[in-house]
Amino acid sequence: MSELVKALSGFVRGDDGFVSDAACRGLPTEWWFPTQGMNVLQTPSLRTAKEICQGCKVRAECYEYGVATASWGIWGGVTLNDGFPTRREKKNV
Repeated sequence: MSELVKALSGFVRGDDGFVSDAACRGLPTEWWFPTQGMNVLQTPSLRTAKEICQGCKVRAECYEYGVATASWGIWGGVTLNDGFPTRREKKNV
């Protein structure tokens, strides 16, 4: 397992701050950080991840963390590429 995957797995498990209250806690990390790309229209697990984020009480904190750390993946229900929303989602932030 790569160091990045280990770090993200620990983060999503709740080893850090707001994540202990996250709706994604305990769910498969790869739903939010897929290894096969980020095309939401083609990947049911990405759609599921975003649906889970919609009702999460720490959604704003999660999004802010993703942007602040220039992260890749889904953070607060938004697909980020190096901390920036993808072009498709930029208008929804």
